[in-house]
Amino acid sequence: MTDEEIDENVNKLLKLLDLEKCKDSQIGDSEKRGISGGEKKRLCIAIELVKKVEVIVLDEPTSGLDTFSAYLVMKILRDLANKGITVICTIHQPSSEIVTMFDNIILLTSGNCV
Repeated sequence: MTDEEIDENVNKLLKLLDLEKCKDSQIGDSEKRGISGGEKKRLCIAIELVKKVEVIVLDEPTSGLDTFSAYLVMKILRDLANKGITVICTIHQPSSEIVTMFDNIILLTSGNCV
């Protein structure tokens, strides 16, 4: 890819994942405040999508997020699925609004399908 194509792809992902406002921010760590938890989750998704994948697998993409941030992350994943990317994720105790975003659900208990 040319530098222009890379820049265009990154800018599309920033817009798609609602990260434009923090694009020049530091991520931060335990000592220095940086972007929010929801922004960090979306950044992790963007890092995977930069590779132009057809399938993305996420382990608990909403854990540790407040209700609004969790909904925003799942809405973005729903939008990706609508664009043809297969999204597979684990999720614990989703809200009813988030449950309705899934096309297929497999419920597990003690490692077995319910």
